[in-house]
Amino acid sequence: YLYSNNNGNDKLFVLDSQGQLVADMSEYKGQIRKPVVNEEGEFFFLKKNSAKESEILWFDKNKNEFRKMVTIQEEIITKLLGVYQNFLYYQSNEKLIAWNLESGERKQILSIEQIGVLDTYRISEYDTYQLGVCSDGKLALYYERSGERYLAILSEELTPKEQLSVTSLLEVQNDLKAVTAQISRELGQYQITFKDADGSMEDYRTRVMADLTAGKGPDVLFVSETDMWILQEKGLLADIRDYMPEELLKQLRENVLQISVKDEGLWGIPIAVDASTLFVNNKQWFKDTWTLSELLALIESWNQEELFSFFKWEGNPATILDAMVQGGISDSEFIDMEKGIRDFESPDFIKVLELCKQYGVSNYHSNDDIELMLQNDEILGSITRGPFVYSMYRNFGDNIHAVGFPNEKGAGNYLTCKGLLVVNKKCQNAETVKAYLELIVSEKIQNILSKETVYLRKERPMDDFEHEKEYAAYQQMDAFLKRCVPYDSSYDKINDIIKEETFAFFNDIRTAEETAKIINNRVKLYLKELE
Repeated sequence: YLYSNNNGNDKLFVLDSQGQLVADMSEYKGQIRKPVVNEEGEFFFLKKNSAKESEILWFDKNKNEFRKMVTIQEEIITKLLGVYQNFLYYQSNEKLIAWNLESGERKQILSIEQIGVLDTYRISEYDTYQLGVCSDGKLALYYERSGERYLAILSEELTPKEQLSVTSLLEVQNDLKAVTAQISRELGQYQITFKDADGSMEDYRTRVMADLTAGKGPDVLFVSETDMWILQEKGLLADIRDYMPEELLKQLRENVLQISVKDEGLWGIPIAVDASTLFVNNKQWFKDTWTLSELLALIESWNQEELFSFFKWEGNPATILDAMVQGGISDSEFIDMEKGIRDFESPDFIKVLELCKQYGVSNYHSNDDIELMLQNDEILGSITRGPFVYSMYRNFGDNIHAVGFPNEKGAGNYLTCKGLLVVNKKCQNAETVKAYLELIVSEKIQNILSKETVYLRKERPMDDFEHEKEYAAYQQMDAFLKRCVPYDSSYDKINDIIKEETFAFFNDIRTAEETAKIINNRVKLYLKELE
């Protein structure tokens, strides 16, 4: 057969041994995927029509014609992988299916996540990942990413022997499932499986927490910061230092690990960490930090229409309030959870509310808009979180710096954690846990996870970057990350109160003074409840 794709015009021709045309696909309209061939030389291929419906056809050599196969209409078949001993292997959404062509039985072999594929759609649309069936019926995976290439035979994963179980109690898993499959394959001598929630996440969380209390449950869990402390207080977690050598821990960022330090123990490995800060134009402010009083004095001479923008979002009143108060609420002059100070009726807070309404225009700005506005002194700065910190340094270079949120303690730049890996104290597979955790913090895996989160290791080689400008931006971000401190989530309720009550002010229902008084009273009541 001959297959061609020219600007979306798919064609398939069948030739005999003399090169003469036997049949073609001219009567069939739609997209044709590359065929797969069985041991007898018969080939099967996938065709999609204009409605994106899929059907499988094969060429009958005896009758020299294409014939349609009966398929399950509910399935969306995205790619044929191969044929072996009358089994047709194909991909359906994120599952790998073996179809017995004699009995008609279909059986799921693996999920895409089990074989360590991070971007599942690329299996069918691009060549980053290629799946196939070997001549002995074993599945093979070819993987290529950032110059790294390997070929893996997946037959051993068809009937895995479970030695270590990993699960997540969070909806957002940060590529953890795919990474776990890669680690399992790389270790070889260990079988590591990822357990999914079989139903609602809340029900699954409740069941797993009960299992842990009973001395059972998964070996390694991906949990929220809140759940980590609940489990730690119950004495259900192992100290991470029992599973990771001290020399390896020294290679990781101390301030990030500090998120999970308590009672002289390290109870988790943060692998979903964001950094948040306030970037400003160097021409407007050159110091590394500022207090709210200093910021208010600077704004008095500001003569532009806008004040702060949220990177990739609009600069509305809530954005300005986040920049001036809420982003650094734990180190602000208005509240101290330990001392119980509350001063939301102060002239400074009322002034902030008025400035939020004055400068809080609901204008959306693209990245390019923000860059030009910063260069032209049209905005004072931009709130930036997560992976966009690196983008700020890459796009704006030396024209901006991270001054952080206004505060009274010299901090202003914060680390927030969305998820941590913790170890079940009753885990019976210590060696497997050690091997798994050591690879989690390795350069290879951190390069994958750091797409959307903070790179956990202290050092990152220049070889990870294609251009010198990108490495220079990373070095700037690295210096910034060293100045970040873990955000104190105990202040979240205070921020919720501020958000709820300022809504009425921003919509002209209450005055700034009335709003400040209500916030102050609610915060007093909340602090009293904590006593």
